[in-house]
Amino acid sequence: MTTWPLTAFAAPLSAARKISIAIPPARVFFVPAGSGTSSGFSLAADGASVADAGAAPFGEVPAAELTAATGAAAASPAEKPVEKLPVLKEGQVALDAEKIKLFHATQLLRDSPGRLRERFDLPLQASRSKRPRLSAGGAAGAPLSIEEFSAAHSALTGIETTIEELCKIVGDRMYIDEMEGAVHTMDITTLPQEPRERLKRLFELSSHWNQARLASLMSPTVLNAKIDVWLLKYCRVVYVEFEKGKEVKLLTKKFAGLG
Repeated sequence: MTTWPLTAFAAPLSAARKISIAIPPARVFFVPAGSGTSSGFSLAADGASVADAGAAPFGEVPAAELTAATGAAAASPAEKPVEKLPVLKEGQVALDAEKIKLFHATQLLRDSPGRLRERFDLPLQASRSKRPRLSAGGAAGAPLSIEEFSAAHSALTGIETTIEELCKIVGDRMYIDEMEGAVHTMDITTLPQEPRERLKRLFELSSHWNQARLASLMSPTVLNAKIDVWLLKYCRVVYVEFEKGKEVKLLTKKFAGLG
């Protein structure tokens, strides 16, 4: 028991006298996790509730309890596996595989069809339609067909690539003339931003379009309507048989001037 002397003043000042107040000594306890606290440890005053909880006085925390509490906290965050990078030899540089495919496809589209046929020994594919070609170069100057493009890219990369995969790789850098079965380069930045004008321009490039490809080119300009519903206002659905017994669903323009 500690006795603290205090001086109490009462009027008049000459009547000052000393009194003593007894203050019991306080002890600080660490309360282990699981005793109702949200954190690992907390401070508590001396009392029956703390003693019943099994608290230990300051400086006397059992090592086993301390290890268990801190160990659980350290192990709680999920450890992410460390991704191993490929080991490169001196002078080697790691390149993105998808970007390499895009680079090869773009280079093929920009090259002359006749030169590509000679380079990869590609047989000239028959046109899908019976419309006469307008190319002055004859067969050698005919546009690159879908099959030729796929074959050239597969030969260049050493990986078999379908036209569907090439469409995903190249994206809006090319378009397909569905009636001719030919691929062409396209600069999307030159297309009009007004929806009907853009649609008109796309039908000038090709008279028939795959609906998904046309929707992807038109959706950036059609903002206040569902793209497929909007397309059916200005386009009509036709079914074309390029192979016997196999029809392909395409869109063609509904009106001559598209408004």
